[in-house]
This record gives sequence, C-alpha cells and structure tokens, in this order.
Amino acid sequence: MGKQLVIVHGGGPAINSMLERLAISSVFVDGLRVTCEDTLEVVEMVLCGQINKWLVRRLTEHGARAWGVSGMDGSMLMAVRTEKPLGWVGEVKAVDAAIPRTILGQGYVPVIAPLAAGIDGAERYNVNADVSAGAIAAALRAESLIMVTDVPGI
Repeated sequence: MGKQLVIVHGGGPAINSMLERLAISSVFVDGLRVTCEDTLEVVEMVLCGQINKWLVRRLTEHGARAWGVSGMDGSMLMAVRTEKPLGWVGEVKAVDAAIPRTILGQGYVPVIAPLAAGIDGAERYNVNADVSAGAIAAALRAESLIMVTDVPGI
C-alpha cells in the first residue's frame, strides 16, 4: 500500500511461560506486571531476544526488510519508574524518533521491543507495549495507529 510501518510488540504469554519454567512468580496490578530484577531479566531476554527476532524472521520470510531493536537502543524510549509500586516498570517520558526514522529511511521496518532506558541512562524499565506504541506513533507523527492485542479494553 506504499505506507511505512513500525511494529511495537509485547510478549506477555511468552514471558509468562518463561517465568513459569524458571519458577519465578508473576504478579499483576491493574493489568501491569510487577517487575523485580529477576523478572526484568526474563522480560528483556524474551522481548529482545526471542519475540523481536522471531518477528524479524517472519517479516523477512514474507519479503519485508525488518530491523529489530529495543527502546533501550540509543535511548529511543526514555522512562521513569511508575509511581505505582511495580518494581522496574516505567512510564515513557520521551521518545527519540531519530532511530525509527533512520531505520525507515533505509527501507526497513523497525520492530521495537518495549523496554526503555532510564532518564539517567543507568536504569532499564519494562514498559507496556500498547503505551510504548502510542508514544512512538505520536513522536513519529504517524498517520494512523493500529493496535492488535488480546488485552480487553485496549
């Protein structure tokens, strides 16, 4: 259709499965995963390693040129810890749209895992994928935002 596409993905079921395999309990508050340090390591591994690369492979198989990154890369997504007591869960405070624009400019589809760097650059945060997608779409001044989710109410 001649449109540029940016994909921001989650991976809740895959994260749940890996946490179960590692015997790490999973707790949710208001639909958000409480993220201790151990959980954050699993979230990063599953989102950045497993899900992101799986999506890149699937897109490539279907003729798209895809480039997988996370919101931490180049501090594309900057976040602060949420005020709710959720551990390493962040709220997006800034988006540097230069990275997805550069990837788009090279003819690739950016595939973005929703992890964010802390404002100080030292921390990393688990960020809701739907919220990350909205923030990235706004920063890119996207013509449209299409949500594909199994989360009720989104």
